[in-house]
Amino acid sequence: FEYRDIFCLVFNFLLQKSACSWFDQPIVLLSGLLLIRFLIFLGVFKIIQLSIINKDSYEAESERNRIIELPVYPTRGLIKLEDGTIVAENIVFHELFIERKLLDNSAEQINFLFTQVLGKQRPSSETDSFPKNKSELLIADNLTDEEISRFKIFSELMPNLKLRTSLRRYLPHKNLFSHVTGHLGPVSKEDKIIFSQSNYSNDALIGKVGIERTFEELLKGKAGKSFIEVDVFGNRIREIN
Repeated sequence: FEYRDIFCLVFNFLLQKSACSWFDQPIVLLSGLLLIRFLIFLGVFKIIQLSIINKDSYEAESERNRIIELPVYPTRGLIKLEDGTIVAENIVFHELFIERKLLDNSAEQINFLFTQVLGKQRPSSETDSFPKNKSELLIADNLTDEEISRFKIFSELMPNLKLRTSLRRYLPHKNLFSHVTGHLGPVSKEDKIIFSQSNYSNDALIGKVGIERTFEELLKGKAGKSFIEVDVFGNRIREIN
């Protein structure tokens, strides 16, 4: 086949009528050849751009999607009796919350969270039942590592939802030893001055009285990060470190 015959076949198929007479004119035939060469050049350039020029950026983006960073909350030290009985330990909670002022515009994000991200066994939050006097509203709590991973992957689709990790002190013997162990409370400006060598976030908890206060420096723990590898669905594959 000559170029003219190829053009005739293509345009006859596209237009469902004979277009061969168009290509009897040299200028039209030349324009068609130039167009084909331009499209071939453009295709080759895009292949080079994807595989060579922008290779590093695409690999980096793929790595960010595959490796998820999870916050490791500073685990507060245990308080034990002389015989090893634990009288104060920790429970770490991961939860999702939203600012009340953003609630009205976040219905689709919340629906996506419960239908596509979190486990199917989780009931969806009823926005009408949220307390009216709080500036921050709890959407979901007790998140698993897999749920956190999936949220991290799809977080750009839910910008109004925020992840928060918190530590709750657990007393196995209820209040039996509370007068000795003491309790925790939100860190204050005075606490930050007293423990100026330590970095406390604004939502951190600190020992207020008793053993919790006296041995704060030993008990407070240290924040960290954990990196895990996940598949495209957010399912955990392995822990990196």
